[in-house]
Order: sequence, then structure tokens, then C-alpha cells
Amino acid sequence: MPAKAAKRAHAVALEAVNCTLPQRAKAARKQSDTRACQGNIPPSVNSGLESKLATVTEALGQVPGLPPFVSSMLGCMIPKSLGEPQDARHKHQHRVVDMVDLSLKRAEAMRQTEVEDAQKGLDAGTLELETLKNRMSTEEATLAEKQEVHLETMAKMAKDNVSLRDSETALLKAKDDLRKVELKVNEHLQNQSLLSRTLEFAVAPWKTGTLEPSSALEWSKQMLGLQERLKADSVVVAAKSVLAKGAAGAQTGFDAIVMDELETRIGQELRSIESDICSAKEASQEQAAVVEAADAECGHSRGEHRTSSELVAAAQACVEATTMKLAAAQQVVKESSAELSLKLGALKVAQGNLASFLRTCKVFDELQKRAAQETA
Repeated sequence: MPAKAAKRAHAVALEAVNCTLPQRAKAARKQSDTRACQGNIPPSVNSGLESKLATVTEALGQVPGLPPFVSSMLGCMIPKSLGEPQDARHKHQHRVVDMVDLSLKRAEAMRQTEVEDAQKGLDAGTLELETLKNRMSTEEATLAEKQEVHLETMAKMAKDNVSLRDSETALLKAKDDLRKVELKVNEHLQNQSLLSRTLEFAVAPWKTGTLEPSSALEWSKQMLGLQERLKADSVVVAAKSVLAKGAAGAQTGFDAIVMDELETRIGQELRSIESDICSAKEASQEQAAVVEAADAECGHSRGEHRTSSELVAAAQACVEATTMKLAAAQQVVKESSAELSLKLGALKVAQGNLASFLRTCKVFDELQKRAAQETA
């Protein structure tokens, strides 16, 4: 209640008291007035009326903005004012009744406003909670999508792992095959070199008689290796014996036949080796192409695997980020639900206060009707 109105109520209350109770007998008349007021009430309803007056007096103490001393004075004066018939009240008693009526109505309006504000707050909170729940549902759907993408990228990476392993295995096999072909070429070249040197440094010098004894002995020892390559036991064994005698020994016609046969066999083997070398080199080139293709395929598989790994990492990061967003949304929903519960509690309190004042106003109306009926 504004300060001006409070002062006015105070003044009216004091004036009503002073007018109702003469100064020279104020203390003595208080009890007699109360008894006179109660005397106007039939004994059968006296206790009920006192209860209703107590209800109004208690309500005055709960009127927002009404100073305690004013509510106390009004509470003291209202029993006497309402106890008088309506047409028997003096103007100050009328003003007391009007002030109590106005105060209760103002309190009722304020309680009604509190209920409306609490209801608005509850409605706004309910709408906000619904919005937050929808947002949380969206985050849940987004998380499900991100998890699905993550599973797909994981499956793709697993498939790329298998492809990369197969590509690396194929590359290792191709390189191993190339190494074997190159070893074959080298073996043919070594055989070709041995046979060519045998013709140049052993057979030819023997025929011209220029073979040194030391060289003859050395080449006699090397005939064992030549025997394995030519797979001609008898010729090589015979040539070994011929070379062991050296150029200084007497050459027989058989020796010449042996060396001619050796020369012929070596020539045939050289031609065969030459063909083998050409075939081996072609095979080596083909295998090198296979290795190059396998290496390219392996590089492609490594790129695919690297891309899959990056996609998996990105998908995992998205899942984690979305999980954090969902957790935050769930926390906000939880807090909003708790706040909504508080608003609901506040609404119930406001409704309870309003209901209480409505009952008090009804009681006050009943008291006024009773006074009006007594007047009639």
C-alpha cells in the first residue's frame, strides 16, 4: 500500500478509535463495547462469528503492502464495526469496513495477478522445455546418423585393409618372381661366359699348341663345373684327361676328336644359352611390368586406406562432438525440467494463496450480508 494511503488509514483508524471510545472512559469502555458487540450476536452463532472475524483479521495481516500497525488497528476495529447494524454505524465505522473491503479486494487482485504470472511462467517454461526436448531429439537423430556413417567408414576401412594386404602380397610375389627371373638371366650369362672362356682360353690354345701347362691344369680342374652345365659326362671327362696332359704332351688323333667334339658341344650350348638369355630377358621385362603394375596398385590401395583412415577419424570426431552436444542438451533439459517443477510449485502456492483470500472475501461478504440483514 502506498505511504500516503497508509498514513490516511492510520489517521482514520485513530479517529475511529477516538470517536468510538471517549477519552475519559476509553479503557473502561473497551471491554463493555466488546461485550455489547457480542451481545448483538445470538449465542448459537457467537463462536462461528468469532471464527469468521478471526479469519478476516488474520487475512488483513497477509495483505501485501499494508503496514502491520494499520492491519492491526483494522483488525481491532472490524469486529465492532461489523457488529453494528449497517444503518447504525457512524461514518468512521463505515470507512473501516470499506477499507477492509478494499484491502481484501486489492489483495485478491494481487493474488490473482500472482496466479496469472505464475501460469504464464509455467506456460513459457513448458514451451521452452518442449523446444529443448525437440532439440535433444534432433541431436539424438544426428548422433544416430553420425554413428551410422562411422560404422560405414569402419567397414570401408576394413575392406581397404584387406585390399591393401592383398596388394602388398601381390607386390612381394611379383618382386620375388622378378628376382628369380633375373637370377635365371644371370645364371645364363655366367654359363655363357664360362663356355666362351673355355673356347677362347682352353680349346683354341690347345689346338694351336699355345696352351700353357699351368693353364691346361687349371682348365682340367674346371671341367667338373663344365660337366654339370653341359650334362655331357663322357666328352667332358675325356677333355679333362686331354687337358691334363697339356700342350707339351703328344697329341693323338683321339685327343683331337675329343677337343673337336667339346668345341661342337660348347657351340651348341652357347646357341641354346643365347636363346635362353633372350627368353629370360623378355620374361624379366614382362615381370618388371607386373611389378610396376603391382606397385601402382599397392600405391592406390595405400591411398584408399589412408583416405579411409582419415574418414574414420573424422567420423569418430563427429560422433564425439555430437555426443557432447547431446549430453549438453540432456543437461539443459534436466535443468529446465527442474525449473519447470519449481514454477509449477510456485503456481500451486499462488493458487493456494488466491483460494485462501477468496474464502476470506467470501467470509467478509457473509459478515456484511449479516449486518445488512440485521438492518433490515
